[in-house]
Amino acid sequence: MEANYYSAVNATKASIDSMVGQQAGRVVFLSSQAGHIGLFGFSAYSASKLALRGLAQALQREMTPHNVRVTVAFPPDTDTPGFQHELQGKPKETMLISETAGLLKPQDVAHTIISDSLKGEFTSYQGIDGWMLANISAGMSPATSLYKVIEQFLLMGILRVVGLFYLASFDSIVLKCKKERETEKQKKS
Repeated sequence: MEANYYSAVNATKASIDSMVGQQAGRVVFLSSQAGHIGLFGFSAYSASKLALRGLAQALQREMTPHNVRVTVAFPPDTDTPGFQHELQGKPKETMLISETAGLLKPQDVAHTIISDSLKGEFTSYQGIDGWMLANISAGMSPATSLYKVIEQFLLMGILRVVGLFYLASFDSIVLKCKKERETEKQKKS
């Protein structure tokens, strides 16, 4: 929570008054695809990234009268030194689940986030998995275009079903890894 949530709160507190005074500005929060969905092995991480989404929604409501726009980005795994460090303690299950979205280059992620923010998008995502997660979890997030609202309305049902297949696949990965550990444990006994 300190690194992922409170740091964003503190940075926003330090800069928001200036934006309100200028009656213009942009706030960008860096969440994660794990901010859309709770992932195995990422209980604390997912919770902190989901908290950013709530902060972004509330802040957008508060800042709309001041012409300050909020974007919350939900990138997948990105090839950074932090990601390389994360791999050292990441459970096998989490690695296998995360692989479904691929590994992106930081410059591509940054380009998309900046572009989306400058266009006034509330949600920034990458790839088909990101698009699906953004649509299926749109809920009460600010709408930035009629097209996106219609897209979400028409696709919500089918994306929910697709999402259930993803979840079943994730559960299958977790159970397979559990069985592998149990088999290894029996062999050592």
